[in-house]
Amino acid sequence: MTMYDMTRVNANGYFDSEDTADARYEKKAAMNKQRTENYKSGNYALAGGVVDPLPEDAPQVRMWVKTEPLPKHSTLKLFS
Repeated sequence: MTMYDMTRVNANGYFDSEDTADARYEKKAAMNKQRTENYKSGNYALAGGVVDPLPEDAPQVRMWVKTEPLPKHSTLKLFS
């Protein structure tokens, strides 16, 4: 399982591939342009996401969710 720090990814790109002042400026300019277009049109442009319907050979994802509350003052441990 992989977990991304999306704030960092938005700022610096995946694996810090866009970690320059010029790259960050270009990314901000592109996002601001899209936000302005979305506001003016009243519609939000979509990108990516899950294909619907999923292909038959798509990998199955299983999620486990703890439904009962954690005990007070408990500690969560993260495993990689």
